[in-house]
Amino acid sequence: MNPFAPFFTKLKMKFSSGHWPVFVAGIISSFINLFLPTLLVRMLTPEDIGIYKIYFLYIHSFTFLSLAGAPLYSVFYYIGKKEGKEYIDHAWKMATLLSLVALAIGILFSSTISERINLTQQQTLLLLFSGALIPPSSFYGEYLVAKGKTLSGPLFHSAFEVFKGVGIILAAYLTRDINTTFIVFGITFLIKFLLSLILGLKDRLITLKIDIHKMKEIFIYCAPMSSAGLLGFFLEKIDMLTLSSYLSPTDFAFYSMGCLVVPPLFILEMSVTKVLMPKLSKLWHESKLREMGLSLKKAQEDIAFLMIPAVCGLIIYSRPIIELLFTDQYLESIPYLRIFALSYLTYIIPHDTIARATGKTKWILKVYLVITPLSLIAVTYSAKFHGALSALTLTVIFRFIPKFWGLYYSSQKTGLSILELLPLRSWGLNLLTNMILLILVLTLKPLFKTELIWFFSTAPLYLIGFFSIHLLFKIKRRQNLHHKDNVKNGENI
Repeated sequence: MNPFAPFFTKLKMKFSSGHWPVFVAGIISSFINLFLPTLLVRMLTPEDIGIYKIYFLYIHSFTFLSLAGAPLYSVFYYIGKKEGKEYIDHAWKMATLLSLVALAIGILFSSTISERINLTQQQTLLLLFSGALIPPSSFYGEYLVAKGKTLSGPLFHSAFEVFKGVGIILAAYLTRDINTTFIVFGITFLIKFLLSLILGLKDRLITLKIDIHKMKEIFIYCAPMSSAGLLGFFLEKIDMLTLSSYLSPTDFAFYSMGCLVVPPLFILEMSVTKVLMPKLSKLWHESKLREMGLSLKKAQEDIAFLMIPAVCGLIIYSRPIIELLFTDQYLESIPYLRIFALSYLTYIIPHDTIARATGKTKWILKVYLVITPLSLIAVTYSAKFHGALSALTLTVIFRFIPKFWGLYYSSQKTGLSILELLPLRSWGLNLLTNMILLILVLTLKPLFKTELIWFFSTAPLYLIGFFSIHLLFKIKRRQNLHHKDNVKNGENI
């Protein structure tokens, strides 16, 4: 008998349940999408990379623009209902219908769209067909996760992400033709759609029945969420959407490479928020308002702990990072990375968690209804008359506005002042530590022949130094608390 069998059985049970499979699948998908351009820049020209970035910007926007996102993710709401399968069936039909309507409108105006986004009409049509497949093809995997099959559901998604990534790389390597990569992407999602349809019919998740009443219910539930999602997407991507029209594909490639997506930073914020949300909801129902504010404060401290050094690192090491990931052809991306890195600071404040925990989701829609049009006007004007760097700077500034608005709202709900909601002491200590380390590594920079050698030599020291200083402060703080307790106990005696 294998003495390690109980351990591995327990480990398998632990891994196949809870959030871990979803987390790992998310990591796999994120890193595939992160490193795809890293490999493609070594096979395709900067102009082709610009076209690639424009194409996939609008591919990923299709779910938001078609409003099919809310019906897709409504499976997590409907799975608990008595007639859950029937609602999910109709949610799938609604997502498919919305995608088809968006596809039809896109085909009708494909000539105008292609001119507007700097793609050929053939590329635009391929984009529309591929984009229309994404929401309905993703339904079955989301259903499995919602049903509690947290291993097979994420596996369904991540398997196709791997298939897609490998297919695109092979297509680029063998043909050196950007259009072939788009065809491979479309074929991947066509296969995923057909497989989802077959499995959905087999599980009787998808039927040919249509219940108008249920379709109406789903529309009423999903419409506000879809609208808020669309506005939020515009606020997040307004610079990209605008500049894709004003910049040449080559210049857009430099810009988009500078707007570097770092998956662990997104996952850090998401992980903390997922733990925070149920805690806030519980405290709200127990009328523990002050505790809600303190929980929000602690979450901001936890996110900032890694987010601040990550932002500092992206700014100071921007040149070697761009050179390492995308080669020295993309050094023009450096100024964009330095500005874009500041946008990660917005993730420190989970501004809408109090509103979501208290059921006031209309407040979130209200915020985006006000901010998104202002952002659209300002960024479009800036892109047209002042250039890409100015447009990016404004985009980052606008991303901070909902955060401060959210703090004001949270202050009203919890009864704490805005200053009481912010872990200013922790942030200040974190920032001071990073400033000292930044000065140190910059002082050492002239000692190295190239910036890449400087990066590989000092970046690990930067991390070790940061965690060491933090640990020393933590030990010192515990000693002080222990001393105060001893003094207090002595006085009591």
